[in-house]
Amino acid sequence: MEIYNSDGSKAEICGNATRSLAGYLYENQIEKNQTFSIFSNQIQLQVEIIRNNLVKAQLPKPIFEIEKIPVENIFGLQMIIEESFEVEGFKSKLSTVSMGNPHAVFFVEDLEKIDVEKVGYLVENHKMFPNKTNCEFAEIKSENEIKMYVWERGSGRTKACGSGAAAVFAVAVKTNKISRSATVHMEGGDLFLECDENLERIWQTGPYKIICEGFYYYYYY
Repeated sequence: MEIYNSDGSKAEICGNATRSLAGYLYENQIEKNQTFSIFSNQIQLQVEIIRNNLVKAQLPKPIFEIEKIPVENIFGLQMIIEESFEVEGFKSKLSTVSMGNPHAVFFVEDLEKIDVEKVGYLVENHKMFPNKTNCEFAEIKSENEIKMYVWERGSGRTKACGSGAAAVFAVAVKTNKISRSATVHMEGGDLFLECDENLERIWQTGPYKIICEGFYYYYYY
């Protein structure tokens, strides 16, 4: 699988695309097994068809070491977990993590007070992210519920992001904000996430839906 953002740039991984492709392959009997693997950017992602329109996918192990994300070491730390961050009036605690692609995660008290478009753009293009970054704003609702908004690298504000939900979940578990299973609420719908004890594995379960079909043509001259 190869994924391209709306600006034409290539994405390393996409949780929602992984589940959607898995559902499409199974529903059209291109893949007849209920459990199989999809490769994205040389990363193997195991998927399982739970039932029609519901797919469980194993995502990559979250990476917090900044040189592997990558993030410029402006804090003098090996990991950036809830470090004070400020950009043009926005102040919050920043955590960085890779889910196969870079993420900047901010936990806030009130999501509705965040200018996602303004801050998301500034964070995506901040000098500390050499490959730019996805940006998530999250609010803890309970020990197993999170609400989040997302600004995606190369696409802007979107209604949902599978790898972004996993990044928020990983940081929340690492900082003991939630239990090892939680529902992440996004504007486009909900995803259920769970992990093992050491955050070595994260699973994401959510729906897919075919919204249109069409044809494309190649013309040879």
